[in-house]
Amino acid sequence: MNGKNSGFYRQDAYLAVVFLTDSDDQSSESAQDIYNFLLNLKGGDASKIITYGVYIPTTVSSCDRSGEPEPKKLETLFKISNAKTLGLCDSDYGKKLAELGDDLGKRLASVLYLTRPADPATITVAYGSQIIPNDPQTGWIYDPSRNALVFGPDIDLKPEPPGTQVEVDFIAAEY
Repeated sequence: MNGKNSGFYRQDAYLAVVFLTDSDDQSSESAQDIYNFLLNLKGGDASKIITYGVYIPTTVSSCDRSGEPEPKKLETLFKISNAKTLGLCDSDYGKKLAELGDDLGKRLASVLYLTRPADPATITVAYGSQIIPNDPQTGWIYDPSRNALVFGPDIDLKPEPPGTQVEVDFIAAEY
């Protein structure tokens, strides 16, 4: 990619796509074509694609589509991509939308890629004054296949001053 956004797209990064619509996709591509396009962007790694659908499901008749087509193609795409969805007319729309945001934050913030392979025995992780333990639930584990730290679902960090970052120290692995 050239121009102002040069370097923005990263092959190894997650791709999060949010579909927010009251209609179906009206392009000539099939749901599978759209999914294959996304998959190709991520080098065939489906785990790098995160999709969300905020729409009016075909099963809902009490929500006005303003004459727009039912989202049959999008529903197929949501199924293929394992999207999390919510309805535009859900009574708890705001709460569910916030949950989608929380889900995305957890999924993206749970992996930290290292700049070079680490000797696992030497890794230490801190957030401000807090030492984060090497624990799959309440801390982190090292995934050598991705050269990344994966943070556990029950990590509980205390507030730190604005701008505080996670610090990782380790000795590089020797081969």
